[in-house]
Amino acid sequence: MNKDNIYPNINQSIYLFAFLISAFLIYFLVVFGLPKLLMLEPPSVYFEIATRLAMFIPFPFIIYGQNRANINVWKMIQLKNVSCNDYVLLALIAICIAIIIHPLANPFNFLKSIRSGYIPIPSIHKPIFNAKFVIDFIGLVLITPVLEEAFLRGLILNQFLKRYNVWLSLFITSMYFALAHINLTHFEYYFVWGILLGFIYYKTNSLFFCIILHLILNLLSLMNHSIPIKITNSTIIISTIIYIVALTLLFLSITKLSKFKNE
Repeated sequence: MNKDNIYPNINQSIYLFAFLISAFLIYFLVVFGLPKLLMLEPPSVYFEIATRLAMFIPFPFIIYGQNRANINVWKMIQLKNVSCNDYVLLALIAICIAIIIHPLANPFNFLKSIRSGYIPIPSIHKPIFNAKFVIDFIGLVLITPVLEEAFLRGLILNQFLKRYNVWLSLFITSMYFALAHINLTHFEYYFVWGILLGFIYYKTNSLFFCIILHLILNLLSLMNHSIPIKITNSTIIISTIIYIVALTLLFLSITKLSKFKNE
């Protein structure tokens, strides 16, 4: 197939992404603006459910995109030849990302924290099992990873890799991933997440691996928060060792996982 005929190209992906973001904005304007316009005060669970229902908005864009591209994104989610070792490697990769994401995504803020005498250490806290957690779990952990990965990695990145070089493809799709979260405060974190998820897809050609990794990362984010630890000689040594070990394990795990690439 002629590369020029592969959908989407960069311009087409920009239009597709712009329409997707517009759909999100219109949805939230209606869902959150209508009650105020009608002078109603819905219960808080209304906004929780309405927010999580927004995760289905990418679905028609995936259908449209795969029809234009003449591919089937859902058939790319293959479970064959997936072993327990693969799940262990994906969990290890997610844990390593959670450990190094702060210094990797925003080294300036990380160094600023160190200069203030504290170093942020990721920590897992026990979640509060209530209606909000259940809604968040279903939305963020079970559904969002499937649709986001299908759209960004299964459709756009998969097609980009057929016509552009790897790093341009990863950069653009990671920008989309970061912008789609509409959170400028954590833009750089989502961008790094996008690069790593995209790189996993490039190395393994497995959309399923990306979904599972995204799922684990979202689960960790529900239970993760940073604890500022006062800097001492021992904390500097220990944290340095932890970061080096995490980076090493991340590299080795991705290398090992890439051997399971689906041809």
